[in-house]
Amino acid sequence: MAKFLKSPAGYFIGACVFFYVITHLHNIKWLSNIPNVVAEIRGTFSGRITEKRMRHTSEIIVKTPEKTGIIYSADGDFFATSRVGDSIYKIPNDDSVYLIRENYKKKFKYQYISTLIYEDPLWPAEWRDRWKDSDQINGRR
Repeated sequence: MAKFLKSPAGYFIGACVFFYVITHLHNIKWLSNIPNVVAEIRGTFSGRITEKRMRHTSEIIVKTPEKTGIIYSADGDFFATSRVGDSIYKIPNDDSVYLIRENYKKKFKYQYISTLIYEDPLWPAEWRDRWKDSDQINGRR
């Protein structure tokens, strides 16, 4: 067995197994971010924006009566329009949020969901195309 593993065929088979595992890691539930994204969409909260920042992704810090949380990958329009001090209400079971300030209330897409997430087998089938933007529907992203 040790001779086979050190042979060219052994290296080839080992490389094939390695690349198969690497390309299918996103299907392993405990390594996937999909359950976190699904939980975020199913959840609801209301609070006040206390901080906005742009790091490797857009982040909005929200203080609710229970805790302070961070919205990662906030959708672009939502991030650009929101201000510190605005109130928000996350709609349950929807990728939408209401942004509320004096004499203003508007519904925005909550967070950016990539095409890779939509195509992931762990993504709920009933949400497969639900919040895609026109670029994603037309295959441009």
